[in-house]
Amino acid sequence: MKPALSWHEGAESIRDPVETWWQDPDTPALNARLIARSRHRRVIHLQPHGQAAIIVKCFRDKSGPLAWIQRALGRAPWQRERWGLKALAGVSNLSPTFLGLTRTPEGETWVISAFIPGPSLWATLNTDNGDRALALAPCGSALARLHRAGVAHGDLHPDNILLGESGPILIDFQRSSKRRRRTRTDDLARLDFSLALIAVPEDERHHLIDQALAGEGHTARERTMILRRSRQLADQHRKIRMRHSLRPSDERAPLQWERSRGLRRVDFSEDELRLVLQKSRETGLAAERRSDMTTTSVQTGERLFCIYEQRAGSALGRLRQGLLGSPARRAWQKAHDPQAPEDGLRTLAFSERRVLGLPVSSLWVVEDRTAGAISRMGEEPEKQAG
Repeated sequence: MKPALSWHEGAESIRDPVETWWQDPDTPALNARLIARSRHRRVIHLQPHGQAAIIVKCFRDKSGPLAWIQRALGRAPWQRERWGLKALAGVSNLSPTFLGLTRTPEGETWVISAFIPGPSLWATLNTDNGDRALALAPCGSALARLHRAGVAHGDLHPDNILLGESGPILIDFQRSSKRRRRTRTDDLARLDFSLALIAVPEDERHHLIDQALAGEGHTARERTMILRRSRQLADQHRKIRMRHSLRPSDERAPLQWERSRGLRRVDFSEDELRLVLQKSRETGLAAERRSDMTTTSVQTGERLFCIYEQRAGSALGRLRQGLLGSPARRAWQKAHDPQAPEDGLRTLAFSERRVLGLPVSSLWVVEDRTAGAISRMGEEPEKQAG
């Protein structure tokens, strides 16, 4: 039998099911399920028989002097979560009810709160039949109430706003802090940026910001600062995504083709790539050629591919591509840029050859999924352009 949990807060009705789950996570009467997991946190949903469902957030403290200083200042994630929930306890229907705090013998801290049924704002906005205007309408006033209560959320995005029966409910307060002008600006900027990522129109986002600032005596300068900060976050996100796009991952597999360096999408196999390149070589005589570029169109079944090859002939051209990236590399990066949708053109693979660290040639494969692409394949270039 495991040692008992060390309780700091929590009624007996909360301690019993949590202790039972601690001793035996597979207890059928608790209906336990894992909602989320990361390196330093687990989120568990418990539905004890005959009781209301609860959420147990298990925080694993980081090690090192910085983490020790954070805990000493009350800034550890679990401390912020507890503070945010308790600070909003007097504001009805805005956050889950704080229910308890306990620690395990291994040093994990568990923050327990009520479970809020209902979809997230993100899920609603990404549902085909979801009413976007109806979902966004009450969110501005909810954020205004949050900030009037003296709390800044710190991590506002559509997944952290649940649409409960009584209205929007905010969750995940592990980055919360006291509201100041700067923290309110950052809150609203983060929400505006995250809504822009899922293509919520600009006028609807700005209306939401105006609602959140209503009655707070805000100035036009503060609204401008929010929008400027939102653009800064978008630019930072874009740069991070662009850097990550050039690293192998579950979606980006290393390309092994004729000693070239590059990447391909995992759902575009090596065999498919070789078949497309082989057909491209066979139809090379019909390819559209320029002085430094060759473009070939290949059809396999119901799919149409365009293969682009470019050579950097001059030393100046190689130096320029060494600084800015080869055309193939730039095409690949653009395909992974969240601010530049592919619009039916999907970059599947790229490769480049380098000499003394400078690109001398590059190749990239694009699938054309636009309507009527295959029917246009046999047309003359002038007719296609017209």
